[in-house]
Amino acid sequence: MKTHHKFLTTLRHKRIQTISLVGTLLVALALTGCQTVQQTTSNSKPASVNPVTVARQTPQFTNLLDVDLVQPISTWDAKPVPNQAAESAIRVQTESGQWVTLNAKQHPILFVAYWCPHCQRTLVLMNQHFHSPNDWPTIVYVGYANGFPLSSAVKIADEEKETFHLSFTKPYFLIGTVEKKYIDGFPFLAFADGKQVDFIVGEHTWPMWEKAMLMGDANTGK
Repeated sequence: MKTHHKFLTTLRHKRIQTISLVGTLLVALALTGCQTVQQTTSNSKPASVNPVTVARQTPQFTNLLDVDLVQPISTWDAKPVPNQAAESAIRVQTESGQWVTLNAKQHPILFVAYWCPHCQRTLVLMNQHFHSPNDWPTIVYVGYANGFPLSSAVKIADEEKETFHLSFTKPYFLIGTVEKKYIDGFPFLAFADGKQVDFIVGEHTWPMWEKAMLMGDANTGK
């Protein structure tokens, strides 16, 4: 009986620790990044004074660099992606609508949303440090509702690139809630770490992004 009671007590403690860890991660994401897109319903609240909400519901580019300012994460918090197979076969569209498959094991992939201020600041930060288009991770724009026109997504991306003078050359697009198959927030960087794919999500300091990029490229031989 004592052994059984001890086992149950240990099990409860582990479950509490797990719940606590999940809660901590969700809080961290809420503070430093944006959550994946949700389909709007008839019960959705109308866009309010929150500029992120307005930008999210408006099919045009908005400069949000000064919105939801946070202290970027400065510690290494990379974790393995939950779905390893999915990160090796990411189906996205080019600007012209052609479907292609990306593999995070071959080159780091950064998922960003046009209405996410954390994503905008991350792109600007990277732009300050990358000296060539080849230095960039592969950029995939996400955060669109199902049925969002690809032409509008491309136009918004072009406006963002022009506004912030971003130097990457070939972005890709992932329209709709299928994004949840690959990510659970953004900015989300998937990169190779040995035989597996790891990720970091939310605003980070440059040394953290640089470390992830170097790890990813080192594992692909670049």
